[in-house]
Amino acid sequence: MCTSELKGIIQKFKIKSRELKVETNKLGIESRKFKIKSWVLALAIFLPGLQMNVFAQTKAEKKDLADEYFKRENYQKALENYEDLAGDENWDAQIFSKYIVSLDKIKPTKTESVIKKYLKRYPNEMVYQTFEYLYLKNTKKDEKELEKFTTGKLIPWFLKTSERTKTGYKFFLQNNSSIYAAQLLDAGIKAYGLSALWREMFQIQLLEKKYSDLAVTIVRLLDERVMEEVELETFLQESIAQDELSKKLQIELLKQIQARPSEAIYPSFLAWIYMQKKDFEGALIQYKALDMLDNSGGTRVYQLGEFAINSDLNRIAIKCFDFVIQTFPASQYRFLAQQKLIQLREEVVKNNYPVKKEEVKELIQEYNNLAMSQYLNEYDLTIKVAELYGKYLNKPDSAIWIIEQSFKNRRWPFNLQNKAKIMLGDMYILKDEPWEASLLYGQVEKDEAESLVGYEAKLKNAKVFYFKGEFELCQEQLDVLKQGTSRDISNDAIELGLLLQDLLAEDTTGYFLSKFADIDLLIFQGNYEASIDQIEKLTFTISNPVVLEKLKFRLYQNFAATRQFDKALDQLDQIYKTKASELYLDEALFFSGIIQSEQNKDKDKAMQFFLSLIKEIPGSVYVAEARKRLRILRGDNVN
Repeated sequence: MCTSELKGIIQKFKIKSRELKVETNKLGIESRKFKIKSWVLALAIFLPGLQMNVFAQTKAEKKDLADEYFKRENYQKALENYEDLAGDENWDAQIFSKYIVSLDKIKPTKTESVIKKYLKRYPNEMVYQTFEYLYLKNTKKDEKELEKFTTGKLIPWFLKTSERTKTGYKFFLQNNSSIYAAQLLDAGIKAYGLSALWREMFQIQLLEKKYSDLAVTIVRLLDERVMEEVELETFLQESIAQDELSKKLQIELLKQIQARPSEAIYPSFLAWIYMQKKDFEGALIQYKALDMLDNSGGTRVYQLGEFAINSDLNRIAIKCFDFVIQTFPASQYRFLAQQKLIQLREEVVKNNYPVKKEEVKELIQEYNNLAMSQYLNEYDLTIKVAELYGKYLNKPDSAIWIIEQSFKNRRWPFNLQNKAKIMLGDMYILKDEPWEASLLYGQVEKDEAESLVGYEAKLKNAKVFYFKGEFELCQEQLDVLKQGTSRDISNDAIELGLLLQDLLAEDTTGYFLSKFADIDLLIFQGNYEASIDQIEKLTFTISNPVVLEKLKFRLYQNFAATRQFDKALDQLDQIYKTKASELYLDEALFFSGIIQSEQNKDKDKAMQFFLSLIKEIPGSVYVAEARKRLRILRGDNVN
């Protein structure tokens, strides 16, 4: 390169630098931002390969300058600088939108022709394709031209690939053009199938609340096996909560069930919807149909029955197990269902007050029918039948005879024999023969000193001493049980120990304690009316709030057993509000929640009690069960 050529280049840079400096001074921008450094010129002289970078830097400065003019709404100056950059593929995408806006402000007649030029130059670049749409919509506001361009050019452009279709769909939604988004999706699904665009179709139909169309789309997804049924259920988990969508989908699925009764997927999906809506009767109908359709042995209905038990839906559970027994007598679930059904009916019998003796007799007969079942051994069955005779038919002598005859006729496993001995002891207490009971409990204590059964026997023996006024012997038993036993037994021992301590402090003669023992014995024997009468009389003779609290808890127990739930709630409420001690606070909250949930069917109040228990007494033995019930009430466990 000759000297004259170098001088020419340097002179051009000097002129350009002065021009930029003048402009930046007008805009209040530091001149050094755009001033060309002498070292750059030196490098350009000695390293000719860098000359292009020097010019590129100049274009960057021009873009910055144009953007600053645009920001200040000086569209004339902005346009002049953008026009210098236009046509350069390195800069077109960066300046395009502002360039067109500036052009439309200064030379509006040229705008459309320039846009078309860019569309032709860059046919595969979305930024240019969508700009004309935005220009027609927001600047020209020409609806006819907008529709003509969108349906004639833009939508076909998006439809060239499935991925481009998804991009176009998002673009239309972002620009509040759901109608065009829907048109694009309809065309896209015809071109690429529902499997490629089902998420977008679901979203637009949900957005526009086209629930009938959405229901059809969901059924198509099932028809075409686009995904696994479980995956679709997961996807719909939140949306199905909308009642209108749920109703439309139920109608559509019922149509399919009628049209194609041999297809299992429709009743299966419909049953899932019913479960989400807590319509367990509806779910049961569909699961029955499915189990009969594929002759599954009642698998689904049996599983629904187990779910119902865990969710305190005993009425549904009874229907489920009864169906399995009647419809699939040879099923693997038959005896399990029969066992659970009897247990549910036993719960009903035990919770009735007054006891319906005919129902008890029917239940005993059902247990006897299970004698040959592999799922309920004859030893457990004997204990259950004996309990029903003794506690619910008021025939402790019959209960004792049943167990003793069984001992004579067969060899009992060691652990089950001890469980039967505890039941025998209970029967002797019902007969008011406490020392016979104590002898049996003592045998079990000796045989299983370090087991839960042994601890249970020791606690029952302590209560025998308590019932008979042997308070020192009772305390000795309780002192052992407070250490190293199960939490439940230990808590019961502590509770009884505190009763002895508090009442003997109130009255050293033991008079009040003996009255409490009489009351507790009446409760154990199921003589609730007599127990209530004695408690109410004793209440008038005691002023100690801690002792009164113990009486109130016993009143609650009696009222709950006799199904006087409003009175039971009142006693629990008094215990909680008075807070005479901490002994029954967790019981007051927990059992209030149970009554509100199971008897009053007041879900909100029940949840409040369970939440209060969890927050206020986190160490309570009832917290785990309270959490479980809280989840059920909120619907967390519905699958």
